[in-house]
Amino acid sequence: MYTFSSKLKMFSIILMVLGALGMGYGFITAPKTTEDVKTMVAHEDNDHAENNHAAAAKEHEADSEAHLEHLLHQAQNRPWTAFFIPAFFFLMIA
Repeated sequence: MYTFSSKLKMFSIILMVLGALGMGYGFITAPKTTEDVKTMVAHEDNDHAENNHAAAAKEHEADSEAHLEHLLHQAQNRPWTAFFIPAFFFLMIA
């Protein structure tokens, strides 16, 4: 029977703890309201706008309440997606 070294066990435990902390951080930093989404979109527009026309189009699109609600749901589902996709692949292997 193969035995794992203590260094390998400690390394795997450290990686699991870091992963759990990362998942917790993802859930905590997920936006809670559409106002949070507006600030995220505004920050992204300032960082990635290549010309004024593209920035104006994004700003107009981001103003609609339905679109902001959609972005909110997407951002709130991101931590769950990061949790369930690896779990699905792990269970498919097992």
